Amino acid sequence: MNTFHPQRALGLTERRTDSAVQTQRKHLLSLDSQLIQPAVSFIQEGLVILNTDLQILFANPAFLTLALAGTEEEVIGKRIGEAIDCINASASPGGCGTFEECSACMVLSSLANTDTQRHDTSATVFRKSKKAFHLQVTSSRVHIADKEYIIAVLRQVNQEERKTALERIFYHDILNFAGGLKGLLELLYKNYLQKQRQNDAEESEMDDLWNITILTSARIVEEIQTQQDFSKAERNELALNISPIHTGSFFQELRNWFTVYELSEEGQIRQAEGFEELEFASDPVILRRVFINLIKNALEAAPRGSAVVLDSRKTSWGVLLSVQNQGLMSKEVQRSLFRQTFSTKGTSRGFGSYSVKLLTEQYLRGSVSFVSDNEHQTVFQVRLPWTINL
Repeated sequence: MNTFHPQRALGLTERRTDSAVQTQRKHLLSLDSQLIQPAVSFIQEGLVILNTDLQILFANPAFLTLALAGTEEEVIGKRIGEAIDCINASASPGGCGTFEECSACMVLSSLANTDTQRHDTSATVFRKSKKAFHLQVTSSRVHIADKEYIIAVLRQVNQEERKTALERIFYHDILNFAGGLKGLLELLYKNYLQKQRQNDAEESEMDDLWNITILTSARIVEEIQTQQDFSKAERNELALNISPIHTGSFFQELRNWFTVYELSEEGQIRQAEGFEELEFASDPVILRRVFINLIKNALEAAPRGSAVVLDSRKTSWGVLLSVQNQGLMSKEVQRSLFRQTFSTKGTSRGFGSYSVKLLTEQYLRGSVSFVSDNEHQTVFQVRLPWTINL
């Protein structure tokens, strides 16, 4: 498989000097009667006022709490990612908005493209601590005294809202699987009655039905366990169990798992040419969760009957595992991947790619990236170390 490069960063290369920021701030504070005091009095959520280079000129106490800052001076002149300690804000010398992954940031994209109309977006930000930070952001561009500013209100999504969303996804999936199992059992019973009347019929069809039923039952159990593990991961309570993983047998088990998947056709999930049989140490259960999500997404996105290709490659720092499918993602979808509230399948289905990133980066000590272009089609790559030291 050819190598590829990450997406380019947003074009936020210009920023004001400290003295210029202070000059803008003084001008803004002189407008207290028009803007600042009402903002402080009535906005109970994090509020910032930015210049057109997205640098903070004013932050209310609620935003300082959100940013874990002691004083307003600590955040003045910074961009939001720098203020809230986004993991990507220090990955490039230019700061927030200049790293490759910043092109996918819904917060920056919303702020950079906002106009005088209200803009609402949501995003998941990973702090340097690798903890996920879930935000809803409302922004608008305003003109006051011939000067242009951007006002943004940031609200952290609370646990109760997230619990509701998780339960919606869980019951949606579990009911689908249970319905499928019920249908198979009814078919088995009908087949059994026919066998009683046709004793000379072959047993192979009955055996196949029993095997599919067993696999479907196993999927229901695994779906429940997946939701339990995801909830634990969100609370930083998920324990790792490290053991050897062989890439060949690992992917073969996944192909078997998808035997009864409604969108999977026989032979559709294949190994890449040059697939390397490797052994490394990680948590096989968590890694299985990651690749079930990736393969599901690939099957749902791929044209009917096209191959989904699994690959395993050795690198100097560990293993590189990938899932490739035919077809391209739109730029809008690409920018929004790994964000908790985004999904191409609707508002209740937005945790798949988010959970892939959470589990891989927070627990498996790895990283996830993707490319979607004419040369490679759509490829998700998971980079993992040879072992995890607990």
